[in-house]
Amino acid sequence: MASRDALRTLAATGIVEVRQGAGGGVRVAQGNPERYGDALAIQLQLLGVSDLEVIEAQMALEAMSAELAASRRTASDRKRLRESIEDSAKLISDPGKFTEAALDFHRAVAEASHNRILAAQLTGVHHVLLPLYSRRTTRLVAERVVAAHRELLERIESGDAEGSRRSMCSHLEGVRARGFARRKKKRRSA
Repeated sequence: MASRDALRTLAATGIVEVRQGAGGGVRVAQGNPERYGDALAIQLQLLGVSDLEVIEAQMALEAMSAELAASRRTASDRKRLRESIEDSAKLISDPGKFTEAALDFHRAVAEASHNRILAAQLTGVHHVLLPLYSRRTTRLVAERVVAAHRELLERIESGDAEGSRRSMCSHLEGVRARGFARRKKKRRSA
């Protein structure tokens, strides 16, 4: 009984796959960044990390991702980045869908870095940030985000690693400043 429970736990966490029937059995699972991201997000929530801590981690991960993306991007990476920006621009009027599309651009930047660890960690951080960012997104914020993404893409496409890092840091610093400025206003008016 204990070994079955252990196998169920390993299967639930994505470490092994259990197959029934002919040719079945227990096999080590393939790596899956989404599963890792889900598990990381759960652990961050269980730890009770603050919004500020998550945003600071996002800034570190994404600054490095942007820098590497400028050096390592491929033609297909550039195409995906452009498409991601255009997809998000079409969703400016829908804050929830826009936020998901905007975070997809950030995932595309991380994937263009060709560093799977950065991309996987960022997936977990984004799972935590999605509800926070969705609540704070207005049409004006969305327009600013699209403009910042376009500027970042220009730097990535030109191969400007340091400029890409600076552009990403500036973009995320603006997001952080707007988010925490609103929180301070709410506290003062309460």
